[in-house]
Amino acid sequence: MTVRFVGREREQARILRTLERGRNLAVSGKFGSGRTTLLRYTSKTCVDRFRFVFVDFSQPPRATWEALAHWASGARHHSKGKGKRVRIGYRTLRAQALRGAPDGPPAVVVLDNVERVTAARLDVVKRIRTAACYQLIAVLEGHLPDYERQALLRWLAPLDFLRLGPLPDSEVRKLVSEVARDLELAWSNDKVAAVASGTGGHPLALRLALERAAEEARA
Repeated sequence: MTVRFVGREREQARILRTLERGRNLAVSGKFGSGRTTLLRYTSKTCVDRFRFVFVDFSQPPRATWEALAHWASGARHHSKGKGKRVRIGYRTLRAQALRGAPDGPPAVVVLDNVERVTAARLDVVKRIRTAACYQLIAVLEGHLPDYERQALLRWLAPLDFLRLGPLPDSEVRKLVSEVARDLELAWSNDKVAAVASGTGGHPLALRLALERAAEEARA
């Protein structure tokens, strides 16, 4: 089931304020706290102000350059011959990516899944920052070694920090109540409160709780 986006209005506003000031952003929070979900939702609600491109920073650097080059060009690199793909050289890919995006709102690169910052990955950030063609948002994983974290943050400066905590209890209860009603479940206020409390305001736990509610409705 699709869970409605709730309870992150302040965080969303803070993300946009940071970007409007021309600063970069580091986002942290527990696994399942909705970091990437928040950024994807924000990207869809501000297309006239910023353009987001998401890259999986846990992948080799070439994958980052490929994603940026493809996004910046606005077209895929087609294959030649019988189903064979032309493999573009690493430096060529990098140069295409660092040309920046076509004219339009400022471009924001979201470095998702930042769990290790190797020398090669840090070089990606250094080159993006030197080219000054994108703003950056880094989604930091909790197990990222501190010395790697600090090395990355130095290259992201000037930046702001955003740590996602639990969702507001009132918003969680409201959503649980609305979903229960939509599913035609005869849940009392106490039941709604118990389900909401059991999630601890954790977005992933909330989604799982609502999926169980949907299963109950189908039973």
